[in-house]
Amino acid sequence: MKKAFTGEATLAALDLGSNSFHMIIARLRPDGLVILDRLREMVRLGAGLREGSCLDPAASERALGCLHCFRERLSALNPQSVRAVGTSALREAGNAREFLLRAERVLGHPIHVISGTEEARLIYAGVAYSLPPRAGRRLVVDIGGGSTEFILGRGFETCELASTGAGCVALTERYFAAGSLNTGAFAAARLEVLRRLEPLAVRLVRIGWDEAIGASGGIRSVASVAERLGGTPGGIDKATFEVIQRRLVEAKQIGEVHLPGLAARHRPIFAGSVVILAAVFELFGLERMQIADGALREGLLLDLVGRLDKEDLREASVRQMALRFHTDVAQGARVANTAAVVHAALGKEWTGAEREDMRFLDWAARLHELGLAVAHSGYHRHGAYLVENADMPGFSREEQRWLAWLIRAQRKPYPDTDFQVRARSWYCSSRRLAIILRLAVLLNRSRTGDGHLDLKARADGNQIHLLFSPGWLSAHPLSAADLAREKQFLLQAGFSLDFA
Repeated sequence: MKKAFTGEATLAALDLGSNSFHMIIARLRPDGLVILDRLREMVRLGAGLREGSCLDPAASERALGCLHCFRERLSALNPQSVRAVGTSALREAGNAREFLLRAERVLGHPIHVISGTEEARLIYAGVAYSLPPRAGRRLVVDIGGGSTEFILGRGFETCELASTGAGCVALTERYFAAGSLNTGAFAAARLEVLRRLEPLAVRLVRIGWDEAIGASGGIRSVASVAERLGGTPGGIDKATFEVIQRRLVEAKQIGEVHLPGLAARHRPIFAGSVVILAAVFELFGLERMQIADGALREGLLLDLVGRLDKEDLREASVRQMALRFHTDVAQGARVANTAAVVHAALGKEWTGAEREDMRFLDWAARLHELGLAVAHSGYHRHGAYLVENADMPGFSREEQRWLAWLIRAQRKPYPDTDFQVRARSWYCSSRRLAIILRLAVLLNRSRTGDGHLDLKARADGNQIHLLFSPGWLSAHPLSAADLAREKQFLLQAGFSLDFA
C-alpha cells in the first residue's frame, strides 16, 4: 500500500545526470503526489569524461545554461522543498568541486552529490511507488549515462543495492565515438560490460527474483522501439530485443539508425544502452523486462516528503551507525542535550544555524564516540573516517563529509586546516557549531546526569562568555581544567573563551 501523506506542499526534485538533467515538480497531497511539471534537457555532462579527468568546458556551460532555466521555475518554491542531486559524472570528475560551486550559484540551491548505492536506493523508491504492489521480489535495473544501478527489493524495502561503472554515454564514447556500428565494436563493448557485471550477476541470481523491472530513459527508449516492432506493450521481450540488436548492426552507422519509436535525442547513445541491456539479459537470464515510469526523480520526491514529514532516513542511518559500532547511547544523548543548551544560550544569531544545521549538530553529538570502536587514541579521527566512508542511506557525500568534520573537530587542536567541505550558505556556521560540540563534549566528562545544565552564555563576535551556576565549576574540577585547556585551543583558532 502506498504511503498516505500529511499536509500539502509543492516539491521539486532535480536529477543532474551524466547524460541529461531532469526536474520534476509535484504537489504533495494526503492521497499522494500529483505531478505538475517536468523539464528535461540533454546536457551530456559526462561527455569525454574518464575516471579522474575533468568535465568538458562545453558540457559544463551547457549544464549551467540548463540550471539557469531551471532556476526560474524554482523561484517561487520554499528552499526546503527543493532537492537537487548529482550522480556519476559529478562523482568521478576531477573538477567537480569547482563546477558545483558555479552550479549552486546559478541554480540558487545546494546540489548534493550522492553515492552509487544511495542513487540505487532512491531509484528503487521511485520505481516501487510507480508500480502496483506485488508480493514477490523485484530486480530493478537503471541504465544511466555514467553508471548502471541494480537493486533487489520487495515492496518498498531493498535487500541488495549495487552501482557499476557501465554507463551508456561512457560506453558509446569508448566504442562508437566515430559513429561506426560494426560487429567488432559491438563485440568489444559487450566484453567490457560482461566483465563488469558478471560478479554482481552471479550474486544476485543466487538470491533470485520474481520479476525484472527497467527504469531510466535508456531502457525506456529500447522499450519504445520494441513496442513499435510488435513487442509486448509496457516491456521488452527477448525475441524483439534481439531484432533491435540486429537492426543496429545492419545500420552500420549511428546516423543511419532509423528505428520506429526511437526519439532523436536518444539516437546518439542508443547503441551504448542496447549493449548494456543485452549483457543484462544474458547474465541475468531474462526473458522479459517490465518498464517502470518512476526512477530517481520520483525517489527524490519521496525522500523529500520523508524529511518534511519527520521521517528523515538520515535519522535512521544515524541510529543504525550508533548501534552498529556499539556507541554509548546515553552519553550521546547527554552531549546532544548540552549542545542544545549551549546553542540556545548563545543564540541563533551567533551561529546563524538553520534547522538543517541543528540536525547535524545533534547527529554529530550522538555519534561523537563512534571511533571508540577502533581505538581510544585518536577516536575523534577514527569516528570521522567511519562516518565519511560508510554507506549511510539518505546522506549525500557532502553531508557525510560535513558530519565527519564536526566529529573530527570535537577535541584536540581545532582542525581548521582539515575543513575541506565546500563553502555554501548552510555551511557558514560550521566553525561555531563545532565549538558548541566541543564544549558539550568536555562538559560531560563525568558521564552522569542528562546533559541539561543551568548555564548562561553570550557571544560577541569571536568572544564567548560562559556563566555557570554558583559552585558548579568548583564541584567539577575536571571540567574546569578542560575549559582552561579549551581556551588555549580556541585562541589558536581565533576565538576567545571566558568562563566563571
